[in-house]
Order: sequence, then structure tokens, then C-alpha cells
Amino acid sequence: MEISVLPRIQAASVFPRMWPGKDRAHYLRLDLSEAITASPESVRSALETLLDSTRFSSYPDETALYPRLSEYVGVPPAQLLLTNGSDHAIQIVLRAFLDRGQRLQVMDPSFPIYAHVARTLGVPVRRVPLADDLSFDMAGYKREITPDTQLLILVNPNNPTGTAVPEEDIETIVFEFPHIPVMVDEAYFEYSGVSALDLLPEAPNLIILRSFSKAFGLAGLRLGYIVAAPGLIEHLSKLRLPFDINAFAIAAAKAHLSNLSHMREYVREIREVSKPLLEAFLAKSKIHYYPSAANFLLLKLKDRDAVVDHLCASGILVAPQRHPAIADTLRVGLAPEPEMMRFIRAMIDRPGART
Repeated sequence: MEISVLPRIQAASVFPRMWPGKDRAHYLRLDLSEAITASPESVRSALETLLDSTRFSSYPDETALYPRLSEYVGVPPAQLLLTNGSDHAIQIVLRAFLDRGQRLQVMDPSFPIYAHVARTLGVPVRRVPLADDLSFDMAGYKREITPDTQLLILVNPNNPTGTAVPEEDIETIVFEFPHIPVMVDEAYFEYSGVSALDLLPEAPNLIILRSFSKAFGLAGLRLGYIVAAPGLIEHLSKLRLPFDINAFAIAAAKAHLSNLSHMREYVREIREVSKPLLEAFLAKSKIHYYPSAANFLLLKLKDRDAVVDHLCASGILVAPQRHPAIADTLRVGLAPEPEMMRFIRAMIDRPGART
């Protein structure tokens, strides 16, 4: 006899892995927009100290991380909630606000986790297309908001397109729809330098998500956080379990936040060296790419699949996009100059490349 799960779970699908069966550690990882760098000595030392102590066998307590995160973000600890990566934060926010008969509204194309979580909740998703040039269409986004819309999601900058959502557009949506929660995903904030944080004092419906996976290079330890009004944080905390944040993530984040120089220097190199380097190569090679405010570029290629295969054979992973609107594109993460040059050389050597 088969044991049944809820119909909405039966109707959902398992979220696919991009490279099943491949050990990504053996490749240059430009597919998931991770930081391609070793952790600073302070972070490695903190992890070694934890490993050598008896605290490793104790349940974790992230209390001491909140003051340091508060100082970094610029809000009181009561406005912060640590999560097991930003995916966990997405689950918490969607579970808090969405129920049957309600609707989630997202940009399209965008990060697929939102729709995936919504499906498991039995909630329909209204996808609002970006403009033809992949810029944010605020008029179209506002036009689709209806009485059954219970949660709005804006991604700034957007993944996978790199689209920057203008600050004034975010402000307009937040204040014109004060009865609807607006979640702004700022996973790439350190690269864009743009945040909706200044709106929080006057916007109790605003929820900001951030991550330690990108600029801080802690994707493998899973740590993110939510920024919102204290009352909202209190309710969202009810959906987080006591030991969701592991001790290694806590130790690494405390070390990073105690000395931000490594992260800031990495971000500077990506923005001021690697990005212009790749953009110049693409322009010279007449390869179309879309403007990006994140640490990746979206490239449009007629022979996209052949290029992806060639790069993989060269030991480089990139992210081919499957969404119909960008099915001829791949997303390539930005890395330090030596790794970026390796990607450029592989692109020059690809079959059919223009010389």
C-alpha cells in the first residue's frame, strides 16, 4: 500500500541539480555565482578553533552573531533573523504569508526557488515578464497586482539576468501597496551596492533577504538573513527552528564580520577588474551580453549548447538557462583575473570562434 502525501506535494517536482554526477570541486565553478577564492586566515582559524573545541559537539547558538550582523547591516538585532541560507529565508517568508486562494507575484525570468516553494504550498504564481531588453517593467508589474496578490517579490539585482531594479521603482511599489508584503531579494547586494534598507523605517510591509553565499564565500556553510520590522521578525521567527544555523556558519560569519577587508577587496576586484575585462572581450568578440549589477553576466549565443559543452570539457562550468525567454543564453560568474582569463582563453579556443 502506497502512503500518500498531500496532493500539492504530489504535484510538485524535485528541484533539479545543475550538474548531477559531477564533482564541481574539479572544475572552475562559474555556474552558481560563488566567490572563487580561499577564505581569509581569520575565517580558517575560527573554523579550526571550533573543530578543536568541545563546542563542536554542542547544539549551536547564534546569539553572539546578531550584534556583529546588526553593526554590518545598520539595523537593531530585533530587525534581523538568521536563516540556513537565503533559500531557507524564502521558505520562511512564503510560508508566513501564502495560503490557498492567494497568489505570489514574481519577475520573470527570475530565481526559480520562489515558484518551486509556492508549488509545494499549493499557491499559484503570477509571472510578470521583464521588458524585451530584460530591464524591469514596473508598469507591467504594477498592472498585474490584483486583490488575490498576497506577496510581491522583487530581486535586485535579478538572477539570472543581472537586471537592476531602479530604487525609485521599489519605493513606488512598497508605498503604493502598503497592504501587501514586498520581499526584496538582495543576495547580490555587496556587488550592486544598492539596497532598499533606507525604506524600512516607513515601510512595515518591506522584507529584505540577504546571503553570506556570494561575496562572503560561505555557500557551503549555508547562512542568510532576513531584515524587516521587529513585529514581522517576531512572527517569522516562529517558522525557524532553534538549531537551524550550524556552528561552523556562525563561527565563519563572526570572523568575516570582524574584518571586512577580505570581502571588500574581493568585491572591488570583481567590479573594477574582472567585470571590465570580460565585458571588453565580449564586445571585441561581438558576443551579446546583458547589463548586470551582480557578479555574473548573461551571454546570448547562437551555439549556446556547444559552447557549454566545450567549456565543460575545458574544466569550466557555466549555467545554461532553460527559461524560454532566455533559452539561448548562459550565465557566467565573475571570478578573479587569472580565472577570468582562463575562461576567456577557453572562449577564444571554442569551435567556430571569431578571430
